[in-house]
Amino acid sequence: MVNWNNLYELLDGAWMKGNLYTHTSDHSPCGRVPLERVVELYEKNDYDFLVISDHQHCTEVTSPTEMVLLAAIVWNCRSG
Repeated sequence: MVNWNNLYELLDGAWMKGNLYTHTSDHSPCGRVPLERVVELYEKNDYDFLVISDHQHCTEVTSPTEMVLLAAIVWNCRSG
């Protein structure tokens, strides 16, 4: 049997909803959605923070938003 209860709702404190690993079509070959639309979709779904982690590129986000936005880089090399 699966326990569908949210164990975190019993804990006190400020909880933030976010994503730590997000690619965009602007700078990652595996991304399918442009940066501006990514920010818009996450904001519409009540996220508090978002990390844009494109491949080999530090993507600057200039979209107006209430979310905390952080930049990260996924560093990989096709040659291994």
